[in-house]
Amino acid sequence: PTISFDDTSKGTFYIDSASPSKRLTGTASDALSGIDQIRYLVLAANDASPTIDNVLTNGVVVNGSTTWVANIDMTNYTGSESSYIVYAAVKDIAGNTTLIGLKDEKPLVTLVIDNANPTAGTVTASPSNAKALYNSNFTISGTATDSLGLANVTAKLRSTNAELDLT
Repeated sequence: PTISFDDTSKGTFYIDSASPSKRLTGTASDALSGIDQIRYLVLAANDASPTIDNVLTNGVVVNGSTTWVANIDMTNYTGSESSYIVYAAVKDIAGNTTLIGLKDEKPLVTLVIDNANPTAGTVTASPSNAKALYNSNFTISGTATDSLGLANVTAKLRSTNAELDLT
């Protein structure tokens, strides 16, 4: 049998305690005997790769067969910031099996727990005199950090007529 994650389900996804779940989709097929079961297993990134029997015995059953959906609940994993790899296995009616999770020793799907809020450092404007800013060029600078990196930093300037987002 064959099994794969859909392209939109491949990659690294950040999970926080406010929304501790991830929906993954994929396909499976078997031209001869048909699909018996599909399961997934989430393991810490530093754990050894599982055997196919481990995934088929201890994994969670997905919804569907040839087109499948795994709604992964990460509630029990959100205690600390860590990375997890998702493995999936298929077994056909004849007993043949296939396992996916790594390609060229790199994870196909990584779920990263991100519980820490980013922090903003000091924000400064130059010139610092608000009257000097009216109809003049000015500079805003500052810092922001996060243990897992930042996707973007946004500064908002407000006036009575407009709002400008700088990213």
